[in-house]
Amino acid sequence: MNQDIISWTPPPLEMMNAILKPYYCLFNTEIVGLEHIPTDYPCFYVMNHSLYGLEMPAMVHRLYSEKGVFVRGLADHTHWMGPHGPLLRQCGAVDGSRPNVDLLMANKQNVLVYPGGGQEILKPKKTMKYELMWKERLGFARMAIKRLGDGLRH
Repeated sequence: MNQDIISWTPPPLEMMNAILKPYYCLFNTEIVGLEHIPTDYPCFYVMNHSLYGLEMPAMVHRLYSEKGVFVRGLADHTHWMGPHGPLLRQCGAVDGSRPNVDLLMANKQNVLVYPGGGQEILKPKKTMKYELMWKERLGFARMAIKRLGDGLRH
């Protein structure tokens, strides 16, 4: 299993461009700060979901197309139980476990985590637009601190 995670390669950019063309017809995206994204070492990206997680395709695609950085998403354990598990795997996602984060980062791969998970994509209307819903989920912070302790810059 570990070898499958490490040997995975991102899809060709041309394929992503074609697949996401309809997405960009529906959504006007703006990503600011890409000039600050490093490309010479792996990073641990922590984000919060917008409504239904509609921000993810644009963020992943733009990082890849404009910076050459592909992020490996950590998927909640329950995602693998459904029929979309193989699709997630093809897109580079891995089961969101600490050993998988260690494995990816040790092999100089970028990691993307949404600590709020599925609960965050279905925010009730009374929740503020950018309010985080991480509850007691702090594993992502522990992993980031561990990576800094391992001597990685980010």
